[in-house]
Amino acid sequence: MTALLHLSKPAPPRPVSAAITATLIVLIPIALALICFAAKLHVIELSHTVRAELLFALLLALMASGMPISIALGLYDVSPPAAVEAAR
Repeated sequence: MTALLHLSKPAPPRPVSAAITATLIVLIPIALALICFAAKLHVIELSHTVRAELLFALLLALMASGMPISIALGLYDVSPPAAVEAAR
């Protein structure tokens, strides 16, 4: 019984800097993706160099948020293997 009481103590509050960092890790990829879509829809004009740098920054931001590299690069294939399709 004492072990359960010991485990049920609330965790100490997180520092404000941790909350700011977590918010930035979530918001930076969203902001970069919005800039990419704005450039694709010709809302803003970006040179090819800036677009390449923006995509590289987006890749790094997605990896910093914990997304696997293969998914961030679009290499993840959800289609079933050919052997499974042939069996259908």
